[in-house]
Amino acid sequence: MTSKLGMENWIFQIPEEILIQIFVRLLPVEYSRLISQTNTSNHKFNNDKFWEHVSKEQFPSQLTPRLDASQDWKTFYQLEQRVPKSSQFQIFCQIGQGSFSDVFRAQNKCHGGDIALKVISKQKLVKLGAPHLDQLKSEKEALVKCAPCPFIVLLKFTFQSNSHLFFGLQLAKKGDLLPWIRTKQLNKECCTFLAAQILMSLEYLCTTAYFIHRDLKPENILITAAGHILLTDFGCCLSVVPGMRFAELIRASFMGTVDYMAPELVSNSRSCFASDVWSFGVLLYQIITGSRLFTGPTEFFTLQAIKAGQPAHSFETLGWPNAESLLTKLLVLDPKARPTYDEIKGFPFFNQTDWQNLRQSPSPLLSIQGPTIDMDRKEPFFQGVQF
Repeated sequence: MTSKLGMENWIFQIPEEILIQIFVRLLPVEYSRLISQTNTSNHKFNNDKFWEHVSKEQFPSQLTPRLDASQDWKTFYQLEQRVPKSSQFQIFCQIGQGSFSDVFRAQNKCHGGDIALKVISKQKLVKLGAPHLDQLKSEKEALVKCAPCPFIVLLKFTFQSNSHLFFGLQLAKKGDLLPWIRTKQLNKECCTFLAAQILMSLEYLCTTAYFIHRDLKPENILITAAGHILLTDFGCCLSVVPGMRFAELIRASFMGTVDYMAPELVSNSRSCFASDVWSFGVLLYQIITGSRLFTGPTEFFTLQAIKAGQPAHSFETLGWPNAESLLTKLLVLDPKARPTYDEIKGFPFFNQTDWQNLRQSPSPLLSIQGPTIDMDRKEPFFQGVQF
């Protein structure tokens, strides 16, 4: 008589790569439970070397100064050459949350510098499995490479405790872009200004850091106190080989936010630099109109609309010819037909943009009624919290 093998027995005979594809895509909760039941002591990431690699300082010895100077940056970097400890920071309030991390507004007790402190649980990360551990590594590497770019959030330091990893990030006191879009106050000048700065961040990521962001959306665009943007959240980014062609497709896991995904990722699990151009087009439409371009009653219908190139709204009747012509070129199904970042800069939509002095230009966001963002609040629950 053939004995029946229960799920808990036979499932571990399947190669890990197949498990990841099946359970991460279809049964993420069950996958996490099964992974947590395995003996993780020999897991390739569950060791001190991995945590040291992620938390170790890897900044170049000679950093390119940021345009917005960065006396503050230089001072902070010098002070943090000594490995910080979580006890050095006073936690004020929570400003973000992810599947295995939380982001807090914190202050260094030694010199009073305000930061966004990203606290990552090692235990949760290991339970989620190898893909998420790899992504954390890529996120750290992308942030280090992007340190000189003033349009990308600055990673100031990293360190670890026995149970957590810590990323000290630049604090953007005016929150993320989504509440600004919801105010319906963004005029043409604001839309052009935001689009130009987002474009600059993506160009740097492509031509200098060699990463595809893959999760461009309003929540990942931060607004500084001066009204400038910072691209953030590199948890889905994909590292590519220097010199890769702009529209050269490579295999990519199904990651990102559905409404902003490029059709090549939805159809064939492929991605390229031009995939971020598609997402940029979808985001630009939302900045201009306040509405999502691709949306449906369920994620399935949204994905089908993206594959077919059938948006929920027409972007050819905006009453803004320059925006209409730009969106028409950005949102084409064939990634090879999408313009490069340098070509996008030449569109009439950006005729009034001073690319050389974009970071020093006064932000038009400061002249409109923006959302109420209270970054200075102190939540009693977090007072005295230690990690």
